[in-house]
Amino acid sequence: MAVSTPIRRARQVLVWLHVLSSVSWMSQALALMVLLLQHNSADSAAAHLLDTTVLVVSANASAATGFLLCATTSWGYFHHWWVAVKFAITVVQLFVGIAILSPALNDAGGSPPPQLIAGTVIMASLIAFQGWLSIGKPWGRVWFLVRGGSPGRAPMPPTGVIVAAPAAVLGDVAIFVVVGQPIPICSFVALVVALVTRRDRQTGRSRARGSSTAQTTRTRARARRPTATVDMARTQTSDGAL
Repeated sequence: MAVSTPIRRARQVLVWLHVLSSVSWMSQALALMVLLLQHNSADSAAAHLLDTTVLVVSANASAATGFLLCATTSWGYFHHWWVAVKFAITVVQLFVGIAILSPALNDAGGSPPPQLIAGTVIMASLIAFQGWLSIGKPWGRVWFLVRGGSPGRAPMPPTGVIVAAPAAVLGDVAIFVVVGQPIPICSFVALVVALVTRRDRQTGRSRARGSSTAQTTRTRARARRPTATVDMARTQTSDGAL
C-alpha cells in the first residue's frame, strides 16, 4: 500500500530529528569526557553547563523521536530484536543519566571520579552501537511473537497523529528555550495519543477480520444446504419406492 505524501514527509522529518539529536547527544557525552579529564573546577563547570543545556535537550529529543518512530510506524516496539534492544538501551540510558550521572557531575567539583568519566564514555559508546543497530537491523523478528501468530507489522495511528509527531518534539525544545527546564510534555502527549489510536485501529481490524471470517462461514454453510436438501429428498423418494 502506497504511503501518502504527508505521512512520508512527517516520517522523514522525524527520522532527521532522531539522527540529529542522537549525534548531538553522543558528541556532548564525548565533550563531557574531555572536560572532565582536565580535572579543574572551570572545566567541570563547563561540563555541568553542557549537561544541563545542550545534552539534556539532545537526550530528550533523541529518546522522544525514537519512541515516536516506534509508535507511528509499522516497526513497533517489540516486533524486531534490533528495535527492542534500542528501546531497552534508551530507557536504561535515561535512567542512568538522570538518576546517577547528572547528580554525580553536580557534586564532582574539580576532581571528578573515574566512574563519572567512564560513564560518559559508556554513554557515547551505547549511542554509537544504537546507530549501528539502526543501519544493520540484525537478529530478525522476535521469535515468540512470530510463533504466537503476531502480525509482522505493527498497526499505525491516523495520519494526523503521525504528522503532529515532529511538531511535538520541536514543541518540547521550544518549551526548554522559554522555561529553561526539560519538560517533554508535548512528546508525551503525542506518544500516548499514538499508542491509544494505534491500539483502537488494531482492535477494529481484529473485529473486522472476525466478522469477515464469520460471514465466510455462514456463506459456506448456506452453500451446503441445497446439497443436504437434495440428499434428503432422494432418501425420501427411495423410501417411498420401497
